[in-house]
Amino acid sequence: MACAALSRLDVKRARDSLVTQGQHPSIDELCIALGNVGSKTTIHRYLKELEEEEGAALARTGSLSDTIQDLSSAGGALG
Repeated sequence: MACAALSRLDVKRARDSLVTQGQHPSIDELCIALGNVGSKTTIHRYLKELEEEEGAALARTGSLSDTIQDLSSAGGALG
């Protein structure tokens, strides 16, 4: 019987579950939470990808907030 492949979504769900429980989502803790499926290298790669994506999303949100504030300030100066 073939072993099921580990997906990035699996790692995200396990990480989110650990964080919700107040635990630090270390590679070892994620490995245990995932039922020892997948290698630590794969788990680390997916975790790193998720963190990079979330960091980029936060940066975009910050840029949007800055733009809205700038527009709001400019509108107040006109009135």
